[in-house]
Amino acid sequence: MISCNNYDCQIKELKTEKIKFENLPSKVKRFFIDPSGYEKGQDGIIELANLDDTVKYHLETIKTRIGPWVAYYKLTDETRDRSYRINQGIPYPFVVYNNKLYLTDKFNVLTSVDDFTTLEFTCYTLIKSPSDHRSE
Repeated sequence: MISCNNYDCQIKELKTEKIKFENLPSKVKRFFIDPSGYEKGQDGIIELANLDDTVKYHLETIKTRIGPWVAYYKLTDETRDRSYRINQGIPYPFVVYNNKLYLTDKFNVLTSVDDFTTLEFTCYTLIKSPSDHRSE
């Protein structure tokens, strides 16, 4: 079988850093403290929180070829026409702010975590370096 990638890069190829809740940007912290103003998906959960004012992101679920399962998620920066693959099994919500993607280390954080200071995040820088290029 030949696989055709429909994304520019995988997030695991991006620059990362681990961040504790107290060191997050204040806008990201405010989202976790009060997510009520953000759009919920079909399952009633917030899948993507785009906190940027100038960059538009879109999240797409890519299904497996056979069966109803999730193969991966595709995060698209519509302003720059770039897309990123996020492997399935990563906890929601995917939070984008200031060209960075913040992913939590626990599932169901918005409904089951009372003390956000216990969370650790992986922060991915969503700007590709000049040496990266789209494979055709």
